[in-house]
Amino acid sequence: MTLSLSGTGPTTVYTPGATIQPFKTIGLQDSLQGPSTIGLQNLFITVSDINGSLPTDADGVFAITPLLHKVAPGTYLLTPGPNYDAATNAASDLQQLHFTTAQTASTVVITIAASDAMGQSATDHATQVVAAVPPAKFVVADSTTGNTYALQGSAYSGPAAVSTQYVVQSDNPTLSADNLNISAIAPNAFIHTGSGADAIDVSGVGGNNILDGGTNSNFLTGGSGADTFFVDDRNAASDVWSTVNNFHAGDAVTVFGITPSSNAIAWADNQGTTGATGLTLHATRAGMPTASFTLAGYTTADLSNGRLGITYGAEADGTPYLYVAGLK
Repeated sequence: MTLSLSGTGPTTVYTPGATIQPFKTIGLQDSLQGPSTIGLQNLFITVSDINGSLPTDADGVFAITPLLHKVAPGTYLLTPGPNYDAATNAASDLQQLHFTTAQTASTVVITIAASDAMGQSATDHATQVVAAVPPAKFVVADSTTGNTYALQGSAYSGPAAVSTQYVVQSDNPTLSADNLNISAIAPNAFIHTGSGADAIDVSGVGGNNILDGGTNSNFLTGGSGADTFFVDDRNAASDVWSTVNNFHAGDAVTVFGITPSSNAIAWADNQGTTGATGLTLHATRAGMPTASFTLAGYTTADLSNGRLGITYGAEADGTPYLYVAGLK
């Protein structure tokens, strides 16, 4: 002969200040009278941290409603009324409550204490809200300073089919000129470095990624998916030379800002970084930085044997580009 609660448990959120419904699956049962006949008298909710402190507002708060009243810090009373003749109605009101987490990482225990007209009571501590720091998606090793960072990056909002980006000029502009080694630890990423001699590596993740080493000399390593490598000669302040490693069918290199009429295009074999030499393009124009890239392991023969496809085109805004596709 007990009043009992069910359907409670932990919830994990990765966005500080997130609003959730922690009791969305809660239920109330009465073994004596059945769930439709309880006269519920009191239902208190308290919020405290995992260490068992006194109730507090520091780790999150419930939104006040006509039925939910705050009686003290971290303590709320769900007002009893005629609709609470049925425990299912009380459960429905609990399911609709909204809780906003704190702005920092924390683990919150939400306790429900209920009692009914028969003198039965139930207390439940199973509802926990874990406000966690989002997992890192990039590891950035700065060889200029010797520092290493695990970073989340930011949401990508461009036209490509990627979800997360690490663009050093916007995400960490103070690192733009440093020599960076960046590894993706989540797939479908856009990584764009600055003017340092950089390395970008997505070989540890799948998905389709975009790698842009910016200016200077860069080493770009693709993964198992269909990756795209950018070389941008539109507003480059200095020469660009990117060595592309692990290039394969389905991958592509796009060189922005060049045309066969405005640039002298030259292809050569066995150039690039020691241990990763291969087919190399040099696009030159008088008074402008040179744009170069090397496809490690490829040769000029691959330009005509069906292994590579070469096309020129223009973006919607008129930006010209050279597109090199891995075909087989």
